[in-house]
Amino acid sequence: MKKIITLLFLSILMASCTQSKEKQDLSFRYTGINWDKYEGHTIDIVVGDTTIAGVHSVTDKVIIKNGTFKISDTLKQIRNAYFGLYSPEGKYVYKQEFILEPGELELDL
Repeated sequence: MKKIITLLFLSILMASCTQSKEKQDLSFRYTGINWDKYEGHTIDIVVGDTTIAGVHSVTDKVIIKNGTFKISDTLKQIRNAYFGLYSPEGKYVYKQEFILEPGELELDL
């Protein structure tokens, strides 16, 4: 009986070690509509890090055209981030902290 329990335990242990785990999709797409008020402004998503610079952009800056924008990329991990809005001259206009996570989000002004 002891041998059967030991073999059962070992087989369960081996099965759990060899199962392949599905890779989680960490892609995101954020779309802005009705942003006509900010035509020509730039959108950026930055995250804090531990380097000397302290922050870095997650995506390339995107210019609002025809009242819309699209930002998409793939994350390494879910984390706190800042959504930044800059004037056409590059001056800071607005910043909002949020949780950068996978999925699709539509930002409607």
